[in-house]
Amino acid sequence: LALLHGQPFLVIGTLGNVVLLIASVWVCCTWLGYRRDARLAVFSVALSAVLLWCEPVRETVSFGQVNLFLMVLVLVDLALPDTVRWKGALVGIAAGIKLTPAFFVLYLLATRRTRAAGVAVVSCLATVALGFALLPRDSLTFWSGAFMDPTRVGVPEHPGNETLRG
Repeated sequence: LALLHGQPFLVIGTLGNVVLLIASVWVCCTWLGYRRDARLAVFSVALSAVLLWCEPVRETVSFGQVNLFLMVLVLVDLALPDTVRWKGALVGIAAGIKLTPAFFVLYLLATRRTRAAGVAVVSCLATVALGFALLPRDSLTFWSGAFMDPTRVGVPEHPGNETLRG
């Protein structure tokens, strides 16, 4: 999407986020045991329309952030059976894109899914290595301290800041 600018970016980015939101509702419902059918598809679309009015989702869409994409990665990964060898990889990739999903490594450890937690850590480290290979200067800046600077993404006092520090 970095190659797109203006209206094409807004349209494709917004539609992409809506599709990701529908997918996340679908994954959650199937994870809860609901049958995958047309009614579930209609329900997923309807619930997603309501969720678009919620502040975190609305802000994610309006700022063009990757949060819904990361949520789908984490949900799909956690919904996988524990017997899947690469369970945890999507959590690790999500954590490599944005650090917040790294908390799910702690969840995997707390639920005694140590193999999945290990796969998640290795996957995250692989994304960090890929970042250093593709963008060494930016990676060095980020990992040498920029990731700890809360003002890098805005002031903590902003009314929309829902972090503990906010």
